[in-house]
Amino acid sequence: MEWPDVINSRWLAELPTEARTSTLYAIVEVLISRPIEWWEGYGWALTLVDEARRTERDERTKESATVILEALLVPFKDSPDGNWWSWGDGYKTLGYIRKGLAKQRRSQLWSAGAIKYRKRIKEWIEAYENGPYIFPNLLEGEDTPPSESSEDRS
Repeated sequence: MEWPDVINSRWLAELPTEARTSTLYAIVEVLISRPIEWWEGYGWALTLVDEARRTERDERTKESATVILEALLVPFKDSPDGNWWSWGDGYKTLGYIRKGLAKQRRSQLWSAGAIKYRKRIKEWIEAYENGPYIFPNLLEGEDTPPSESSEDRS
């Protein structure tokens, strides 16, 4: 699965709000179109949705990204913070994403789409044949993540 390069390295803030919100929901649609175990960690979705949560200027879309990201992180509840995924010219760790969520100022201004997709993500996770899917310790590429000094902190 490949996204256009332009969205693999940043959130497209210059697009109209409706297009950015549609992109957020498209990420979820693509993700839940396959069984959870097919994705092997779906870090691509986590990094994109986290970037929307981090940089989105529309309050409703930002809160929707936050709600969706929380739902997507459920299978990673026992995964170490050192799990990492490529993002732009660097990477994001699970710990970086978790810390950002913990610091997020919440507005409770959710869209109807966010509520619908949160429910669909929960059903997708629970549909795994052995019960709710929990990812093992997944590290992309090498056996150990890059040094903390190279993590994307922008």
